[in-house]
Amino acid sequence: MRLFAHETYLDVTQSVDSDKFTGVERMVRGLYRALGARRSGLTPVVWDPLLRSFCHLRGAEQARLAAWRGSGESGGAKPEGGPVELWLRRRLRPAGRWFRRIHLKPGDSLILPEPVADSRLVALETDGLLSRSVAICHDVIPWEFARRENTGVPPYFDRYLRALSRTRKVICISADTRTKLEDAWSFVGVKRAPVEVVPWPIPFDGARPEPGAPDRPDRILCVSSINPRKNHGALLDALRLLRGRGVSFELILVGREGKDAGLLVQEIQGARAEGLPVVWRRHIAEDELHQEYQRCAFTVLPSLMEGFGLPILESLWHSRPCLVHQAGAMAELAAAGGCQTVDMRRPIEIADGIARMIHDRDTYARLVNESQKRVFKTWDQWRTEFIAAADLHPA
Repeated sequence: MRLFAHETYLDVTQSVDSDKFTGVERMVRGLYRALGARRSGLTPVVWDPLLRSFCHLRGAEQARLAAWRGSGESGGAKPEGGPVELWLRRRLRPAGRWFRRIHLKPGDSLILPEPVADSRLVALETDGLLSRSVAICHDVIPWEFARRENTGVPPYFDRYLRALSRTRKVICISADTRTKLEDAWSFVGVKRAPVEVVPWPIPFDGARPEPGAPDRPDRILCVSSINPRKNHGALLDALRLLRGRGVSFELILVGREGKDAGLLVQEIQGARAEGLPVVWRRHIAEDELHQEYQRCAFTVLPSLMEGFGLPILESLWHSRPCLVHQAGAMAELAAAGGCQTVDMRRPIEIADGIARMIHDRDTYARLVNESQKRVFKTWDQWRTEFIAAADLHPA
C-alpha cells in the first residue's frame, strides 16, 4: 500500500541525528512510527544542504529514527566512535549520500513535520513539491513574540510563514496555533492554505500508570526547556514569595538550556545559592521522567507561549494536577479538567496557585480526580485522524 498516486515522503532532517530529543523531535519519531510502521509506503528522507537534495536514509540512520522511546534518550541508538570519527563522518556524509539522492516524480508528496526556512524551500518550489506538501505547524511563537515586543518578524520565520501558506494543507497541533497562524498570515499579507487541527497524542509507550501517593505534598515538578519565553523567572519570584510566607516546598526542574538562556541559568543558580529548594536535573531519560512525575504531588508549567503544552498532557496522564497559564494552548488543554489556571505573568498569582495546591486538600483531590478521568489519544488514534485531515489516502 502506498499513499497518493506515487510516493509520500517524510522529511526527518533534524530528528535523525539527535541524541537527546526536543519536544518536536520526540513527536517526529512518534509520527514516523505511527505512519511508517503500518506499511503505508511512507519513506523517511533527509535533506542534505550541500547536495541540495533529499536523500534516502542509511541503515544506521533508519534504525536511529526508529529507536524512539516516547521521551528522553534514544534508547541506546547513539552514534558510535570518538569525537574525531564523528566529525569526519559528518564532513563526509554528503559523499555517502550522493548515491542515495531522490529524484522526485510528478505526483510525489512530502510531509514536513518541522519548520522549513532553509535551502529546501528553493528545491521544493523548483520541483513544484511545496504545493503538494502537508506541513505540521507546531507554533508561531517567533511571530507572537515579535508582535508582543513590537519588533519585526525574524526573516527566517517570515519565509516559513509564507512557505506554509503555499502548501497543500497545514496540520496544526492545537486550535490556538491555528488561530495564531491564520492571524500571522493576515499580518504578512498572504493567502491562507487549508488548515486542520490534529492535537498530539500522549507520547509515552505502554499502559497508563496506576496513580500512587507522591513523595510529599509539596514536591513540585516543572518539565520545560530553559529559555526566556518559558517564564521561569516569574516562577522563581513566586517561590521567593512562598518562602516569605513560610510555605515549605521543593521544586524539581527538568529541562535543558535553550537559546539565549544565559541570564536565566544564572538566575536559577542564584536562586539555589540563596537557599531556595530548587533541584535542576537538566535532561533525563524516559524512565527517570516517569519517576519524577510519580514522585511529585503536582506540576507547574509557567510558560506564556506554547503551541501545544505537552508537559501538561504528560502530567495529567500520570494523574498529577498541573498549574498552567490561563490563556492560549495551555488553557485549551486545561479545559477538560485536572488543571488550575492562573495568570503566569503575575508571580503573586503563581504563588497563590501553588499554595492552594499544597494546602487546599479538597481542591487538590478534585483536580486529581479530574486528571484520572481524562481520556488520552493513542498514536493509532492520532494516525487515523492525521491521515483523514491530511487527505492521505492509499493509492
